[in-house]
Amino acid sequence: MSVTKDELKLAHLLADQLRGDFKDVYVNVNLASHRFYPYWQKWFGELMPIAQPQIDMLLVDGRHQLLAVELKYIRLDKKGQVNYPFYEGIGEALALLRFGFECVSLWHCFDQEISFDFVGRYKDSTSLLIGILNLPIGYSALHIVKSNEHTQFKEFLTDMSESERLSSPRGKSNPLHSKGDAKKMEDFLRNALKIPEE
Repeated sequence: MSVTKDELKLAHLLADQLRGDFKDVYVNVNLASHRFYPYWQKWFGELMPIAQPQIDMLLVDGRHQLLAVELKYIRLDKKGQVNYPFYEGIGEALALLRFGFECVSLWHCFDQEISFDFVGRYKDSTSLLIGILNLPIGYSALHIVKSNEHTQFKEFLTDMSESERLSSPRGKSNPLHSKGDAKKMEDFLRNALKIPEE
């Protein structure tokens, strides 16, 4: 599933906010647009992994480790309801593990019109599912606060207070990191985006 226009805008806004903490941040990376399939066929043969999903945000930390964030923009529809399941984005975040990232996180970004009560129930359900199943992805719930032309992101903490500082997308280690095809896909990303190893 491709990123929506609203999610793409959020990714750019978040990237601007995070750039000071990372060597670089890439938004909306599509492996296929970097000629992944011809590369794979040339070097590894015809049995090619599917170059999905798109990477909403790819972050390069100070040690040149690659991290990924799957973004979901949760907002009200025209009837004033939220029509997103609490598990929105978990499958895509899990699929990103195949690309060999050090860590992958899912960030649910809640529009400011959504009540704190709803966000709390949604956030708790998502955190509980990820935790009970011990899924190898991080999770954060963010509040989108818009004022005039400025957009700010605040993280919902356990007690539903808000933090101005976003948690790091570095969290649970990817069990596929540096293994088989995942390592080859990470190498492809590094070459395509010109990201060196440390």
